[in-house]
Amino acid sequence: MFVNQGMAATSHPTLQAITEAAAEAAAASYAWLLASEGDGLAVVSATGPDVGATVGRALAAGEGSAGYVLSSGQPLALQLQPDDASPWAARHPLLGRVPETILSVPCPGSSGTHGVLELLDKTGGAFSFDDVEVVSLLGSIAGAALDDGVLHGPPVTAPDELGHELHQLFVDDPPEYARIAAVLQALLSHG
Repeated sequence: MFVNQGMAATSHPTLQAITEAAAEAAAASYAWLLASEGDGLAVVSATGPDVGATVGRALAAGEGSAGYVLSSGQPLALQLQPDDASPWAARHPLLGRVPETILSVPCPGSSGTHGVLELLDKTGGAFSFDDVEVVSLLGSIAGAALDDGVLHGPPVTAPDELGHELHQLFVDDPPEYARIAAVLQALLSHG
């Protein structure tokens, strides 16, 4: 197992907001954002009952659904059955039990996959295609934040500069702007 050195046991506000927005958007009981660090993954934000102690915990790179998504770069959505014999029907290392549903998406950046956004136990059934789409978009935002070194303290973009970049996106690619604006509005409403 990978040993986490130098990562604070509190989450970054931006990454926490992304994790909470993903859980809310997909009606998941639990969500974790795991960043690729060294030979493994480290939990950098979490939401759900009693998950505070998981921030800072580490997993081996190939461990569980998050390890699979990190190595493949592909999302994974599963609904597990009580008699399921698949490798995913094992005790989840962060949850401590077998989850009912799993949605894991990669967090891509300019130099590869920087982490995994993982949601467990959707309220009311299986994760939908729409859930995969929304959470994948949030995973891309998390990947960009991780790519920019948000965990290690780079400067935050000034509001006027960010506004200029959003305006340029509005001019160049209105559909993409609409998707990002919706996500930003959800993040801002979380405070």
